[in-house]
Amino acid sequence: MLIGYFDGASRGNPGKAGAGACIVSGKALVWECAEYLGIKTNNEAEYAALALLLAEARRRGVTEIEARGDSKLVVSQMKGEYKAKTPHIAVLRDEARRLAEGMKVKFTWIPREENKQADALSNKAIDDEVKPVAENPPAPKKDAPGQNTKKLALRETIEAREREWLSAAAALASKSKGRLRDEPECPIRTVFQRDRDRIIHSKSFRRLKHKTQVLFLPESDHTRTRLTHTLEVAQIARTIARALRLNEDLTEAIALGHDLGHTPFGHAGERALRAVAAEHGLPPFHHSYQSLRVVDVLERGGHGLNLTWEVRMGIVQHSKGQVDVKDGFALARPSSTEAWVVRVSDSIAYLNHDLGDALGSKLISVSDVPEGVLAVLGRTHSKRINSLVSDVIERSGETIAFSEPILEQAEALRRFLFERVYLNDAIKAEEPKIERIIRALFENALRGGLTPREAADTVSGMTDRYAVNMFRNMKG
Repeated sequence: MLIGYFDGASRGNPGKAGAGACIVSGKALVWECAEYLGIKTNNEAEYAALALLLAEARRRGVTEIEARGDSKLVVSQMKGEYKAKTPHIAVLRDEARRLAEGMKVKFTWIPREENKQADALSNKAIDDEVKPVAENPPAPKKDAPGQNTKKLALRETIEAREREWLSAAAALASKSKGRLRDEPECPIRTVFQRDRDRIIHSKSFRRLKHKTQVLFLPESDHTRTRLTHTLEVAQIARTIARALRLNEDLTEAIALGHDLGHTPFGHAGERALRAVAAEHGLPPFHHSYQSLRVVDVLERGGHGLNLTWEVRMGIVQHSKGQVDVKDGFALARPSSTEAWVVRVSDSIAYLNHDLGDALGSKLISVSDVPEGVLAVLGRTHSKRINSLVSDVIERSGETIAFSEPILEQAEALRRFLFERVYLNDAIKAEEPKIERIIRALFENALRGGLTPREAADTVSGMTDRYAVNMFRNMKG
């Protein structure tokens, strides 16, 4: 049986991190790899190293392997002995389990002194700050039948330009960790461009046009929906990514897919579905996890979109929850700088367009907005977005950041929106209605023979108007 070793290192926890992995057969080295990860925690680096090992084993068609690591936490979580207490670690664990599917993998803890080769590789990655470098790199993927050399050169030209132009913090399409299921390369588009296109052409994306952002079934045609929010996030994120020489295609794909799993009726609908789903034994419902489920499982008649690892992780890591803008930076760092940009762009977008919608619907007036917000960020929608975007571009380096004065006013705006808009009596008055609709739809799905998981998938995928019409028909 082949033996695999993995180890992650982080200097600072979080700090500069690297992952190392190798496969041996007897005393012979079969494969080894070192990958610089950017800023990560120790646990994130350990899981990244394990993912490298398992992905290579899958590529080689390995049926049985022993995965040895010196992290008791990671080994115990993979064996099911320990729970992953934080959501982002649970995602990394689940990703490793997906990579292990179809193989017989024995997870074994070993002392650090028995893991010297993987440890040396992880530290070498930090010292060299290298992108993934494998001793035995995988052979080029086969291209689909009928692809000609001229078309093939187009994708390769784009990938070469990425290597020449993008910063060290950027993700390269040619170095993607791949898809859940291997498939032929496109002769024209990179893997991230294909992911973007798959999301845009999905049914879940089209349904976003009839899903609430904040205001429930607004009368104005100019009020934001979940779709327009998504497009604004994508525009902001691409601007930041371009300025920082990050991968715009990856950034755009993550942004366009980040809310695919959102419920009808915005966060009120999400809270209602979380409550009824928990009553039926389901884990806490969250739209970011549901978005990943949409692209992995639900789209294309149950086959999923088969997106790349980088886009999938960016989608599930975009959400900060309802925490302070400042506290959002203290959350676990996303798996790529591009995912971090989308997380920040999500905040920039919703802070500004939710304020604009509240002003347009007369819930508040300009005189209600804190003077500090207007003075520092700007007195118009465009000036506020420009202030926030420009500040991120200027202040960001290895991590994405705001300056303190800008961050302070962004947080002041968030507090104001919660106090005067999200908790507004007119909006809160709709929540009992939303709760009744969601509960009735969920229970109706169960009566129709669906499992609780299927019922949650069905209800979360509905648009506002579809949910309302179905509720009315049930009552009629």
